[in-house]
Amino acid sequence: MKTEEKAKNYWGYRIDTQNTKYFNDELEKGRLRQGWGYDASHELPGTEDKGAKGNLPIYQKVKKGDILLIPRLPNWYDITIAEAEEDFETGYKFEIDNEKRDYGHIFPVKKIKHFSRYSKNLYDGLQRTLKNIRRFWQITDCSNNIEEIISTEDNNAISYEERFSNSLTNAFENSFDNEKFKDLIIENAKKNFANEAWEYALVEALKIIYPSPHFEVTREGGKKEKNHGTDILIKIFGLADKEYGIAIQVKDWWGKIGEWAIDQLNKADDYWEKEKGIKLIDKILIVTRANYEHNDDFKRQCDENKVTPLFEEELSELLYEVGRTTFLKREA
Repeated sequence: MKTEEKAKNYWGYRIDTQNTKYFNDELEKGRLRQGWGYDASHELPGTEDKGAKGNLPIYQKVKKGDILLIPRLPNWYDITIAEAEEDFETGYKFEIDNEKRDYGHIFPVKKIKHFSRYSKNLYDGLQRTLKNIRRFWQITDCSNNIEEIISTEDNNAISYEERFSNSLTNAFENSFDNEKFKDLIIENAKKNFANEAWEYALVEALKIIYPSPHFEVTREGGKKEKNHGTDILIKIFGLADKEYGIAIQVKDWWGKIGEWAIDQLNKADDYWEKEKGIKLIDKILIVTRANYEHNDDFKRQCDENKVTPLFEEELSELLYEVGRTTFLKREA
């Protein structure tokens, strides 16, 4: 007859934060210590001492395989996860530390991991319960979040700004069929824009993902384009009044691409630095309706001329990023 598997419980377990190094060293040796154990009369379960009796719920409830979360260990902003190696009542022993003269309650555990209390994987429910000031409390309601933290490699700290941004990003990605969204964006754009209209549209789009005051996006097409071959310029403001730029040429073409567009954009190298003091860090050629098929040779020529080509595939990604950024700004 198959034995029914015992349900795992999850517990919060506080230590004396004045001696975190000591507790962490003991934990590394498989011993989880607890306070109110500085006298032989404090030994569980028969103690009559009021303070030591506060540990009786731990003695009675923690079973083999249960998970314990220990705040402020090994450092103030860390949390340690440990697993009970035995039932507390059978694995427990009482042995006062000779140097500390306290912490006599000892229980065998296995350390699973440490993680930051500002981890991106630490969600609201678990955040709130870890503020509990009691010595010992149940947190089984947060079991899913705890198991996610255990199974995830990256549990490093994250700022509040990053946490907020991640929450919006997750909402966006869970709300849309991303591939369908990308396809719709590029198809609608091709339907609504042609020739120089793309330049105006892309200026507005690029302003969203390259916002002021650190960037300035301008349309440079027109009569002077014959001098610099640039339809759109992204100006980047650096330190000590230095200015850098990304020159963009836009071609509303399809099929096989001619190399003269590269020659046109190459004029940007000398013009912007000599005439305007702007050092170019990239030249981008956007081809709105063409893809990589039949254009391998053109891509090779772009590489030789240090030009970055963006075909329909990359343009779709760029417009998707614009849509995503717009959504996140609106939700913020």
